[in-house]
Amino acid sequence: MAMTQKQKILSMLAVTASLAAALGSYAWFGVYQKGEAEAKAKDQADTLFSFKKDDVKQFVVTAKGETTTVVRDGTGKDAGWRIASPIQTDAEKLSVDALVDKVAGLKRKRSAGTPSDLAQFGLGKPRVQIVLTLESGKTEELDVGDDNPFDGTIFAKRGGDGEVEICEGGLKYPLEKGLFDLRDKRVFDFDDAQLQKLDVATPGLAYGLEKSGEEWKLDAPIQAKADAQKVTQISSALKNLRATRFASEQASEADLQRFGLDHPGYTVQLTLGKEMAEKTLILSAQKEGGQEHVYAKQASQAWVAEVPSTILKDLDASVMDLRDKTILSFKQADARGLAFTAAKGTFTVERKQHSADGGVSQDDWTITSPTLGPAKRWKLSSLLSTLETLKGASIVSEKATAADLANDGLDKPVKTATVFGDGGKELAKLLVGKTAGSKVYAKSAADDRVFEVDSYRFSQLPNDVSDLAEAPPAGKDGGATTTAKR
Repeated sequence: MAMTQKQKILSMLAVTASLAAALGSYAWFGVYQKGEAEAKAKDQADTLFSFKKDDVKQFVVTAKGETTTVVRDGTGKDAGWRIASPIQTDAEKLSVDALVDKVAGLKRKRSAGTPSDLAQFGLGKPRVQIVLTLESGKTEELDVGDDNPFDGTIFAKRGGDGEVEICEGGLKYPLEKGLFDLRDKRVFDFDDAQLQKLDVATPGLAYGLEKSGEEWKLDAPIQAKADAQKVTQISSALKNLRATRFASEQASEADLQRFGLDHPGYTVQLTLGKEMAEKTLILSAQKEGGQEHVYAKQASQAWVAEVPSTILKDLDASVMDLRDKTILSFKQADARGLAFTAAKGTFTVERKQHSADGGVSQDDWTITSPTLGPAKRWKLSSLLSTLETLKGASIVSEKATAADLANDGLDKPVKTATVFGDGGKELAKLLVGKTAGSKVYAKSAADDRVFEVDSYRFSQLPNDVSDLAEAPPAGKDGGATTTAKR
């Protein structure tokens, strides 16, 4: 039976599809996979060593005129490193891991052959020599020589192998490490989550900070709520303190006198965990050759470290610096409305929350007086955040009298901002008074304290309802206005 034209076309398409599938299979199995296998084989051939980084249990690196022995400390994912000689101390895991990773994954770019004179490549006396001992007991050696002046690559060779390899130029930084580079340089390491108390004595002030639940309080020289950001700044500066050098490994009494640590200018004592374990750090600033040097010693360690002088600026604090100067006390999530007064009158807005696409909560703000209309969502959200986090630069009155309020312009505020919660309950009210230079007097209606606040912090407070409106409120030219009651 003769095939129709349509059947012929379909048959040709089927044959074409079969050929395409066959060609695709050939391209995948015959070309792509073969190419992938060849690339993998070349990559393995170009890798100088066959061990994995986790196989290394010890290495000895000779660089910068020093020989340092580093041993693996522990097993599994939590394993670290320790320096075994020339001193015994913790190693800096990041630097050690980088060195081991680099050696284990080192690749040649090309070979320079097997020259009779290794000195011409800087390999007669290598700039860096690393001897690694593997878990199996086998040792591997890498010698690193001079830079190649033509293309910035570097000459290297495996120990016991006469062939000189040309490798990437980035070997110098991770591999050329002396004792100081490889050792742990943390001066006062501790777990932030365990910190319960922080007692500091400086030449200008002795102060104590204590954790109470999730908040910090100033315990000395006065009792008050502490500034959480300042506490974090101090604790972070201590935790991140690093030695720039170790001035003495085994400090004697004479060393302590020389570094000013027999009578330290600064003392820091931490209390940690439920066991209330204590750690103490002493610091002293010394003038040497017209330069200031800061020395530090942890009580439980024998060494003395030189540290950046910025740590003293972090520790030097006044009572005012340490006190919490948050003016209003409310939670942004509880706010359901805001009311503002300014020279141009009083205006109110209400907040409603709804779930947007994806179930994410989203705010809608509406002007409710003197007219009804949509409000700028971004503007109100930003204003609410500003009011919640508003802080004073200083406290000028602890318990303001009527005379104080009149003097600061707070008996008749220039502006007010009130936060309302469910059912119209007043959560907080800000009173803004006179401007004095770059500062403005302000207070909470519920607090006797008067603050000086940087004037720029009030730049968002509206002067008129139009500052909040998404579009100008409808008036005589735009339709009837509706007055809403709270």
